[in-house]
Amino acid sequence: MTHIKHKKYMVLLENIMALVKKTIELDQKQINRIKSALNAKSEKEAINSVLTQFDTEIQLAEVTLRDAGTFEFEEI
Repeated sequence: MTHIKHKKYMVLLENIMALVKKTIELDQKQINRIKSALNAKSEKEAINSVLTQFDTEIQLAEVTLRDAGTFEFEEI
């Protein structure tokens, strides 16, 4: 990707993020704290990282609850 195309892509991405923020009313202070804590390069990277972590937690909880009722655990 050429530098000019990359720059245009980044500007477009920033515009989309601005629209998303307005649409779902994200808290900028929270985003800044998360971005800093994760040492993320961008807001998008920070938000996607948190969403991935949250999704993983949900999946673990679902498996734990499902297996909790059986008392049949696999040995590893």
